[in-house]
Amino acid sequence: MGMKICTQVVTSGNDFIISASMGVLSVTYQMSNGTGDAGTIIGNFNGVSSTGSSLTNQAITIPAGGGNNFSSASPGRPIDGITLHCTQGSLNIILGY
Repeated sequence: MGMKICTQVVTSGNDFIISASMGVLSVTYQMSNGTGDAGTIIGNFNGVSSTGSSLTNQAITIPAGGGNNFSSASPGRPIDGITLHCTQGSLNIILGY
């Protein structure tokens, strides 16, 4: 059985919160590319590995057109305590289970 995926779109002023109970093992996100579009990602990145940038427990700005992906460092430990916020525009998210 392969990985299951789900997509989410977060619009201006809204959050998407990932908790362990969701069972999410990987996340890919992409910010829309309009003028002024931006978002943030913040949370507990302990036990999470990332490609493309380092993740810290400080808020990270997602610029217009910006994106990244990260995954659980251990398949038995879902991602927990991470919030993706869309300040303006839309934030497209793909979740892997």
